[in-house]
Amino acid sequence: MGTSPAVGAIATLLVMGGALCQELSHGQAARSPEERSPCKEQGCEEFDVYDGSTIIRSWISDGECDVLCNVPECNWDGTDCFHDHSECYRDPRGADYFGKVNVTKSGRPCQIWDNQYPQSHRYEAKDWPNAGLGGHNFCRNLDEAQSGGYASSPWCLLDLEPGQLNDGEERWEYCDVGPQSREPCPPSKYPPPPSIEKLDLRMMLRAEVGEHLYNYYAIELNASTVPGVQVVLFPLAGDPDMYISFTETMPNGHNFDYKQDGTAVEEFFMKRDMYGFCGNNQAESNNDKCTLYVGVTSYDEPAVYEFVVFPSASHGDDLCAPTCEWSALGDGQCQLACNTTACGFDRGDCLYDTHGCKVDCKPQWLGDGYCDEACYNEMCGWDQDDCGGPACSEGCHPKYLNDGECDEECNNPACNWDVDDCFHDHGECYSDPKGSDYRGIVSHSISGVECQAWSQQQPQAHTYSTERYPKGGLGGHNYCRNPDGTEAPWCYLAAHNKRWEICDVGPHASSCTSPPSPPPRRAPRPPPPSPSPPPTPPSSPPELCPGSCPKTKSDADGVCNSLCNTSVCLWDMGDCGEISQADIGSADTSHFGSLQNIAAIITGVSMHAAMRAGIAVGVAATAGACCLFFFCRRYKKKMIKKPARAYMAYGETDGPVDACDSANEIGDGTEISTKA
Repeated sequence: MGTSPAVGAIATLLVMGGALCQELSHGQAARSPEERSPCKEQGCEEFDVYDGSTIIRSWISDGECDVLCNVPECNWDGTDCFHDHSECYRDPRGADYFGKVNVTKSGRPCQIWDNQYPQSHRYEAKDWPNAGLGGHNFCRNLDEAQSGGYASSPWCLLDLEPGQLNDGEERWEYCDVGPQSREPCPPSKYPPPPSIEKLDLRMMLRAEVGEHLYNYYAIELNASTVPGVQVVLFPLAGDPDMYISFTETMPNGHNFDYKQDGTAVEEFFMKRDMYGFCGNNQAESNNDKCTLYVGVTSYDEPAVYEFVVFPSASHGDDLCAPTCEWSALGDGQCQLACNTTACGFDRGDCLYDTHGCKVDCKPQWLGDGYCDEACYNEMCGWDQDDCGGPACSEGCHPKYLNDGECDEECNNPACNWDVDDCFHDHGECYSDPKGSDYRGIVSHSISGVECQAWSQQQPQAHTYSTERYPKGGLGGHNYCRNPDGTEAPWCYLAAHNKRWEICDVGPHASSCTSPPSPPPRRAPRPPPPSPSPPPTPPSSPPELCPGSCPKTKSDADGVCNSLCNTSVCLWDMGDCGEISQADIGSADTSHFGSLQNIAAIITGVSMHAAMRAGIAVGVAATAGACCLFFFCRRYKKKMIKKPARAYMAYGETDGPVDACDSANEIGDGTEISTKA
């Protein structure tokens, strides 16, 4: 085992934290997080901010269009959101169109690329770094490497609710961006010119990369002498990830062969005799030379890192110290084997000021109200309940459950097999003769050897990922699949000298009733619907009794008109009396008198009798009110004559307040209200 002297620079960076912060600020004065501005009020970080431990970079003109900064208060995110870009393009398919058309050919609005609602999708700026995506809704044309390249012209996703689309209608549409230019376009800062830095084996590089931006590296290999490669990405600040390829000169989130995107030290190993080394073992045709390409990006914030490629014959040949695995650095536990200068004192785990949590989880993140993936583990107290409580299994973040992709960390009984994502409720039935639609759970090859999980790269390194084959049924499981149209479902073999083998999954059927495979990653929960507008008031009050209906008994024509057969029109002024009798004939009318009397009242024949009855009721009500009035006055006189000993001391009470008075008068004439 060899120890690389270059790794000693790690300790220097850990000790020189102040110098690192100074470099991140680029000499600018970092502001306090409390300082506000009109742009800050929109949620956009307008200036570099120092939060007590790290520099939070300004989002303005940082190379990515941020939806929160793409507003007038923030000057449209500086140069990031294409507001100063011309409509000119030269490519016949519009691949270089970076203009501002944001409606389709039919005039329908485009959805912001950064949004996942109403259309859920995978077209993100972090995976297509040079496609002109981000926090805007301008039409673009992306390179779909897995489906034949570019579309015929720029297009966009429709900003329409599901109910606004017809059944079977596409959720995207082409845009009319005008004809291509025959003349050179005006100078533009976008896309930035690609830059690929050449490195030698064992050459340690320290660099910085912005959020969702990329640094590209090329390492030339002699396939006849190098035993294998071990790529190490050591984070010093932020969360860098790396994408690897032997064929793509600029591997990124949508076009790569291998990836490492965890939250700790990233490590990739591949032996020379493995399939795919030097591009499917084709190095011999190029004088035994090939090139390893690596793209490094950052997730969620700018990152500082060290990067090195070792010529290794086996996994673990090149470590920062003997028996100190790269994956153990910064895991929250001090390993004595890693407590060396070359290993950065176990990446900080063995320093006296460690907070007993993983290094990638910053102390100020705990209990800050935001669920941090780096802090969501038992050692960090599950981010102090920022994520809603403990995980069902270590490494299974709540957002992974039932997200449309089988996650290895959640594929266990405690997490209910990742809910619906890992095919445990799917039957063994399939209808395609080649088994491309097989979604069963056979996990051994035809010779009985256990399959390797599709999400793993050891012992067999491969390129079959959910990103490259989103409809292949792959993910964090080891079930046989046929994502590439082979003669039958197959799998990579775990711990075996043979690389892969087909599986025996039984014969295909003419039709199946098994549930479908998990859908693509779902959109976030939609926002609540807008409140319904209040009903429009009528221009004038409606007429209670239509004008064509008779208004007096003398106007009645003797014929019952259904339009006038209402109480407001007095049942057509008596013309509908018989109908009224039929309507009430089945009711209990004994307390009204005879049915004839009721009909007479309804039709207006007994109008004078009704008036007399109303007068009698009014007289009775008046007499009752007078009696109540005299009773209250008599009761009040008795209260006034009450003996003095019956009065209570101030603050005491001797019963309910007199209901007949709204106020009581006391000695000096002050009124005390009886209301509480």
